[in-house]
Amino acid sequence: MLKELKLNSQIIVVFAIYILILISFNSCKSKEVLLDTILIDDLSNIELELYNDNTFKVSSNYMFGTKEFKGQYEISEDTIKFLDKPYDNNFIPDKVYIFEDKIILNITKIDTSFASFFKIRKCNLN
Repeated sequence: MLKELKLNSQIIVVFAIYILILISFNSCKSKEVLLDTILIDDLSNIELELYNDNTFKVSSNYMFGTKEFKGQYEISEDTIKFLDKPYDNNFIPDKVYIFEDKIILNITKIDTSFASFFKIRKCNLN
C-alpha cells in the first residue's frame, strides 16, 4: 500500500513537471514582428508594432512613464485598419496609410510634417 502511494505521488509529480514545461514553452514562443515603427515628438515617442498573428502593440513613451495599447488589426494593400482602439484619444485613427517608409496618420492627404507619421524601422509585410 505504501509503495503504491509513493509510486502514484511520483507519477503525479512527473506529470505536473511535464505540464509546467509545456506551459512555459508555449508562453516563451515569441510573435514575429512584421512591422516596427516609431513616431518621435518633442518630449515623447510612440512605437507601433504589428505581429504575424494580426495583433498590434502601441507603446506611448513619455517623460513620466509608458502606456501600452494592444489589439487586433487587418491589413489590406497599403491600409492598416485597427479593429481595437490603438490609443486613448483620436491621435491615431482607426485606419492609417502605408506610404514609402512611413505610416501616415491622415489617410485623406499625405502629410509628412512633424509628428504626423510613424517612421518604419522594420518591415516584413508581403
